[in-house]
Amino acid sequence: METTLLIRYRIDDFDRFKPVFDDFGANRRAHGAIGHRLLQLANDPREMVVMVDFPSPEAAQGFLNDPERADALVRAGIDSESDRAEPLEEIEQLDY
Repeated sequence: METTLLIRYRIDDFDRFKPVFDDFGANRRAHGAIGHRLLQLANDPREMVVMVDFPSPEAAQGFLNDPERADALVRAGIDSESDRAEPLEEIEQLDY
């Protein structure tokens, strides 16, 4: 069953965050990630929302437990207290 991780961060600076996020893509793929969406709140560009798709809940949890993830968060300038991740299971998706 495909699982999407909904991750929220508060960042210091997008120009610092984005290269680290991009470089960490290899880790996401190593844990089976099959895609992601990167968004920011329209009224607060420091608030990031990342949705990462994994083939299973176990793969998503493996990514969250990756010891290198904590270091990447620091390098990206992410406020560690703001790091929130929740697994989601898709119920329905419609295109309009």
